Amino acid sequence: MSGDRKCIDEKQFSDVKNKIYHAFQILQETNLLEPQAEELLKQRDRIKKELDAIQRDMSAKDMLLVQEQNAWKEALYAWNRSNTELILDSEQLKDCSRYAQDFKETSDFAEVRKTVTDIWFSYKNPLELQMQEEEKEYEQKRLEKEQTEAELTEWENAKDPQPERSEAVRKNRQRLDALKIPYQEFYKAIEFGDSLTEQECNHLEEALLSMGILDALVVDASYREQVLTMEEGCEDRYLFVQKSYSGKSLLDVLELNDSMNDIFSNQRLTGILSGIAYNEESMISVSSEGIYQMGVLSGTITGEHVAGFLGARARERNRQEQIRVCKEKIQGLQSSMNQLEAKKAGIVIQMQKLEQEYQALPQDTGIRTAFKMLVQEQHKYETKTAECKEIEERWKKLSEQIQEKKKKAIEIAQQLYLQCTYAIFQEAKDAAAEYEKNLIALKSAHEMFLQSVRHMKDLTRRLESIDADLDEIRYDLSGAQRHLVKLEQEHASIVEQLKLTDYEQIRERLDACITWLKEYPEHLNQCLQKRAGIKEHLDTLRKQEEAGESQKQILEQKRIWRGKCYEAEFALAVLSKWNSIFCKDNEMYIVENPSVFAGLCAGHTKQVSCMCMNGQPRLAGLVTLDLLAASGTVVYYAGDLDPEGLLIAQKISEYYAGEFHYWHMTVEDYEKSKSNETISEKRIKSLERITDTELFPVAEKMRLDRLAGYQEKIEIK
Repeated sequence: MSGDRKCIDEKQFSDVKNKIYHAFQILQETNLLEPQAEELLKQRDRIKKELDAIQRDMSAKDMLLVQEQNAWKEALYAWNRSNTELILDSEQLKDCSRYAQDFKETSDFAEVRKTVTDIWFSYKNPLELQMQEEEKEYEQKRLEKEQTEAELTEWENAKDPQPERSEAVRKNRQRLDALKIPYQEFYKAIEFGDSLTEQECNHLEEALLSMGILDALVVDASYREQVLTMEEGCEDRYLFVQKSYSGKSLLDVLELNDSMNDIFSNQRLTGILSGIAYNEESMISVSSEGIYQMGVLSGTITGEHVAGFLGARARERNRQEQIRVCKEKIQGLQSSMNQLEAKKAGIVIQMQKLEQEYQALPQDTGIRTAFKMLVQEQHKYETKTAECKEIEERWKKLSEQIQEKKKKAIEIAQQLYLQCTYAIFQEAKDAAAEYEKNLIALKSAHEMFLQSVRHMKDLTRRLESIDADLDEIRYDLSGAQRHLVKLEQEHASIVEQLKLTDYEQIRERLDACITWLKEYPEHLNQCLQKRAGIKEHLDTLRKQEEAGESQKQILEQKRIWRGKCYEAEFALAVLSKWNSIFCKDNEMYIVENPSVFAGLCAGHTKQVSCMCMNGQPRLAGLVTLDLLAASGTVVYYAGDLDPEGLLIAQKISEYYAGEFHYWHMTVEDYEKSKSNETISEKRIKSLERITDTELFPVAEKMRLDRLAGYQEKIEIK
C-alpha cells in the first residue's frame, strides 16, 4: 500500500514539474519573440517612410520622362525643318512622334530608324541611279575621247589614209609580202588631172571605189598565175594590162604619181588607165557623173563621197580634214565630260548632305534614360512594397505565435494556481528542481539501506556454504597425502635404476635441446625482422630507381626539346643570311609528313627539289617560302587529306607569293588515302573555313564521307 502511495506521489510531482518547465519554456520563448516582433514593426515603419520617398521620386522621374518625350518631338520637328534633302511629310512626322508619345519598355528606336531609313533610301536610290547613269555616260565619253585622241595621234603622225579593207584583203597582202611579190595600190600611183573639177574628182573616186578598182593591186603579168591562185581566207582585186581603148580614157584625166619613176610600172599603169573609157561607151567605162560600166554590169554612186584617197594631195587634204574633225570631237567630248563632272559633283554634295541629315536624326537617349530611371524607381517601389508586405505577414505570424504561447502559459498557471509571469515560474522552476534533488537523495539513501539488508542475508548464506566446502577439502587432503607417499617410493626406485645407465650425459643433451628450443623463437623473430628490413630497403631502392628513371625521361625530353630549339635557331640563323633559294628546274615539291618525305627522296630516279613542312608551317618554313618566292620557284604542295591538312594547305597557298599548285590533293587522291578514322563533328565544322575553290570538291567529299585521309597511303611520285 505504501509502494502504491509512493508511485502516486512521484507521478503527481512529475506532472507538476513538467507543467512548470513547459510554462517556463513558453514564457522564455515569448520573451525572445517579443523583441523580434518589435523589430519587425520598426522595419515596417522604416520601409513605409522609404516608400513615401520613392513615390515622390517616381513622380519626378515621370515628369522628366514627359519633358524628354516633348523635347524629342520638338527636336524631331526642328530637324525636319532644317533639312534640305531628307524631308518627311506631316504623316511621316506623326508616325515618328508616336514613338515618343507611346514609349514603353519594349519600344525599339529601330522602328523610327527604319521609317527614316526607308525615306532616306527613297531619296538616295534615285540619286545613286542618276550618279550611275552620269558615271556611265562619263565613262563612255572618256573612252570615246581616248579613242578619238588615239585616232588624232595617228592622223597627226602622217598616217596615210586608205580605203576600208576586209580582213581577207589584209591577210592576202601579208601573204604577198611574205612571197615577196611586188605590187602597187592603184590609188597611191595616180593623181587627178588638172582638167577635172572638184565634183568630177569626187564622182570619179567614188565610182572607182564602187568598181573595186581604187584599192586594187597593180601586179606584173608574170605573177598573174601565182597571185590568182586561191588561198583559203584570202581575197583581193588585181589590175592587169588589157587592150587599150581608142577613145577618151582615164589616161586623159588622171596622171601618174611623181613617185612612179619605174618605166615598167609606168607602162603597166598607162596600159590600165587607157583600157578604161571616160565619158564614152565601152566594156569598162566611167562617166563624169559617176555612172560606171563593167561588162554587163552598170552602176551608180551616191554623189556624197569626198575624194580623199586618189592622189597624194587628196590624201593629205583628207588627213587634215580628219585631224580637224578629231579635234572638234575631242573639244565637244571634253565639254560634255566637264558638264558631267559638274553634275556628279552636285549629286555627291546632295548625297553627302542627305547622309549628314540622316545621321543627324535625333536619338532617343534622353527618353530611354528617363524611362530607365522611372522603371528603376518603379522596381524599387515594387521591391520595397513586397518587402513591407513580407514583414507585415511575418509580424502577424509572430504575434499569433506569441498570443498562442501566452494562452497556453495562462492555462498552465491557472492549473497550478500561479500568476502567469516569467519571474514566478522561474522561482517555481528552481523550487521544483530543489525538491527533485532532495527526493533523489532520499530515494538513494533508502535504496542503499535495502541493499545492505540484502547483502547481510547473502553473507550468511555464503558462510554456511564455505563450512560445507571445508569438510570436503579435509577429506581430499587425506587422500592426496597417501598418494604422495606412493609416488615418492616410485621415484626412489627409478633413481636407483638410472644410476645403472649414462643418465648425466643424456640429461645434458636434453638440457641443451631444451635451451635451443627456448632460444629458437627469439632467433626466428630476429631473422624475420632482418628480412623485413631488407625488403623495406629493397622497396626504397626500387622507388629510388623508378624516380631516377622518371627524372631520366624528363631530362631526355628536355635534351630533345633543347636540340630542336638549337636546330630551329641554327636553321633560322642560316636562312637569315640567304637572299633566295634556287631549285632544280625551278620547282620545289613540299609534303607535310616526314615519312612521305623520306619515301619521296628514296623513290625518285631523277633529281628534284623536295622539302618537308612537318605539320603546321614554322618560322623557318615560312622564311624558306619567302626565299623560294624571291627566286621565282614554282611550289607543288601535298598534305594530309583531313580538315587540318586542307587548312594547312590553304594557309601555305595564301602565304606563298609565287606560283603555287596543290599536288595529290584531289578527290581521287582522297579516295586512295581514306582510313577508318571517323572525323568528329567539330573537325567537320572547321571545313567551313575552306575558301579556296580548288579545295571545294575534296572538302565536300570529306564532309559526306566523314573519314580522314593520310598521304602515307598515297603512292606519291
